Amino acid sequence: MVPPQIGRGEGFTQTIIHEVGHEFGLMHPHQYGDMGDFIVSPMGYFTNDYDFGVIDKDAIQRAHADQLYLSTLNLVLSSSSSDLKNQVESKLTQMDAAYSQMNYAEAVQAALNAYHLALQTAGASGMSLIYLAAGAVIGLAIGVAAVMLLKRKRT
Repeated sequence: MVPPQIGRGEGFTQTIIHEVGHEFGLMHPHQYGDMGDFIVSPMGYFTNDYDFGVIDKDAIQRAHADQLYLSTLNLVLSSSSSDLKNQVESKLTQMDAAYSQMNYAEAVQAALNAYHLALQTAGASGMSLIYLAAGAVIGLAIGVAAVMLLKRKRT
């Protein structure tokens, strides 16, 4: 049992914040290497922190940059336009440079720019908009259904 900490909430507050971190793709600090769990992060087991630290924010930005990079490469491989391919590769080079300097916010922006160019290259921008709209409609329908079920249970 962890001793109480004044001003740190009661009950499962820390556990809920920790598990939500996992839902966003964050791992425990000890999974990154020799850091242990003694860093400022709700993802550690021993610190009881509520604020996500730099390591957590960097991990999320790295994950976004990585996903955009892979999606961009897939689009470029399926395209035949060499002019836009060169522009996309230039943006990916910018992304790599920012990534290697641990400037993950800039890396995400460069990867996003490359992804948009790759969409133009693959001619998929219209389809992605259709998928986005379909996803929004499905998400809204699921949300409405969940609210209706919760209201039904209360009565």
